[in-house]
Amino acid sequence: MSKQMIYTANWKMCLPFAQAVEIVKQNQAALARLAQQHKIIISPSATAINALHTILADTSVAIAGQNCSTKQRGAFTGQLAATDLASAGARYCIVGHSECRKHNQESADIVTEKTLRVIEASMTPIVCIGETADQFKSGQTCSVLDSQLATILTFLNKENPLIVAYEPVWAIGTGILPTTEILTECFRHLAEKLSASHPKTSLLYGGSVTANNAAALKQIPFLEGFLIGGASLDFQEFKKIVEC
Repeated sequence: MSKQMIYTANWKMCLPFAQAVEIVKQNQAALARLAQQHKIIISPSATAINALHTILADTSVAIAGQNCSTKQRGAFTGQLAATDLASAGARYCIVGHSECRKHNQESADIVTEKTLRVIEASMTPIVCIGETADQFKSGQTCSVLDSQLATILTFLNKENPLIVAYEPVWAIGTGILPTTEILTECFRHLAEKLSASHPKTSLLYGGSVTANNAAALKQIPFLEGFLIGGASLDFQEFKKIVEC
């Protein structure tokens, strides 16, 4: 493809530290080559951020945190300050992932606070939005996406780079993929909503992305990349997604 795409590998809590380091070491040259044409972002467990940042220091591959605290600093045991992620080498941070919204009961206000902490730490937020199966079936997709972005957008100005990842909750890890028509409608809606007020926004898709469906997904208008979960754990599969 001629346009530069964004490929974010979200490793979640799947890889132990040693395995994450080994994968990056073994594929360092290949990752560097991929990053010459596209924006490659790896999001490992927090303990591996600095190690991977050091290994990839001479490449254009970027590192992302998977989450951060709403707090800047203080007595908040077990939380991670966005500034600490940045100091460890992260240039991006995922916020509002559906798993965090579900398991940690993260509200729209909490996601907004985290987004602001990421920006204050001079990182780019990767804000995840998406509807549940019930919301999708009742035709609420666009209204849900708008509500999840509304508070965040009131605090951001045109100069703030932003990545928005649309990940329908009902498609994540299920192998179910929304139709081309559904995705076209969603991404057109988001692009029209954000183009004037927040022009430095990039739009990603996340949800059962594989090497088998990535080429077709890349044809969706306004889609500029992927947030890849399970398929990114296998580097060869990840590489195929980037190159197809």
